[in-house]
Amino acid sequence: MLQTLQRIDRGDVLVLAPAGRLTIESSLTDDLKETVDAAIVAGKKWFVIDGSELAYADSAGLGELVRCFTRIKRTGGQLVFAVPEGHHLRSRFKLTRLDRELVILPSVDEAVQSLEKLA
Repeated sequence: MLQTLQRIDRGDVLVLAPAGRLTIESSLTDDLKETVDAAIVAGKKWFVIDGSELAYADSAGLGELVRCFTRIKRTGGQLVFAVPEGHHLRSRFKLTRLDRELVILPSVDEAVQSLEKLA
């Protein structure tokens, strides 16, 4: 399966759109970590992770998503997840109770708009 990480700048908001499997064996997990870390160093504060094209995320993948959230928060930024209703990632967030801590909206546009209100 093809693994990609698309980076889209929408004004002050950086949208990251991983596609494929976010797992311990996947290079996508490392790509996400490196991209977030580089963006933080470059001064980015507002992030959206678009989970709509993630085919699967194991515990390591979820761990990396949480690590991104924590790192961004520690630097004074905000990360919002865009995950459509009914997508398996929403079920994983609910099962692990991460849905209580993370901001999860159904679309990238809604996620970007929520961050633009903070900027």
